[in-house]
Parts: sequence; C-alpha cells; structure tokens
Amino acid sequence: MTIAKNYLSQEELDELNRVVTMYLDYAEDQAKRRKTIIMNEWADKLDAFLLFSEREILDHAGKISAQVAEQLALERYAEFDAKRKHSEQLVADNADIIELEQIQFIEKNKRFSQHR
Repeated sequence: MTIAKNYLSQEELDELNRVVTMYLDYAEDQAKRRKTIIMNEWADKLDAFLLFSEREILDHAGKISAQVAEQLALERYAEFDAKRKHSEQLVADNADIIELEQIQFIEKNKRFSQHR
C-alpha cells in the first residue's frame, strides 16, 4: 500500500500504466524470441525504451522522500478507508431500515387479520 505510485495523480497513474504495459509487451517479445538478457542489460534497455518513448529518465531519488511518500500514502488510505466504512455503514443502515419496515408491515397485517 505504501509504494510510490500512491501519490501520483490519476493522469500520472494512467501514463505510468501505459508505459509499464508497453515495456512489459517489449519484454514478453524478447522472452518469446528467447533473447537472454541480464539485469544490467534490462536497465540499459529500459533507459533506451524511455528515451525512444520520449519519456524522462529519472537519474535521482525524486522530489519526495520514501518516508514522506509513505506518510502521504497512509494518510490517503486512512481517508479512503473512512469513506469506505461510512459507505458500508449507510448500506447496512438502509438494510436495517428496510428490514424494520418489513417487520412493521407484517405486524400490521397480523393485527388487521386478527381484527377481521
């Protein structure tokens, strides 16, 4: 949950997903062609792929420390979790209300039937 992509905007996430998909397709093609590539070569190929795709190559640790990114991710998750729990509570409350209304309806029908 606390990986770096948690502080990306939706547009940045979409872009990241597109780049990852393209690169994985490339890697899969290399594997199907039985190309043996060591990890250092993959790093070089990734840089070449990013340059070819006109993407920026990150040559530093980024602007946000891992600790700050993790704290931000935890805060955003807490917000998400609170909203999720509230939504679940509303659904449960509505189900309870429906069940109570059904019980009241049944009781009214019983009373009505008894008075006939």
